[in-house]
Amino acid sequence: MGRNTKIALIFGGFVTAVGVAFYPIFFHPLTHVDEYSKCKRYTWLKRSFEVKL
Repeated sequence: MGRNTKIALIFGGFVTAVGVAFYPIFFHPLTHVDEYSKCKRYTWLKRSFEVKL
């Protein structure tokens, strides 16, 4: 394997690892908007009815 091929594979692996790490944070909520809006609404209601000491 040539030097450029090794560098390309390492760089590609790094980009893939970053993409896999960011998928559940950014892209999954964008594709499942209804699920996350229900979750957001539930947490907002839960916080608004909590007793504050």
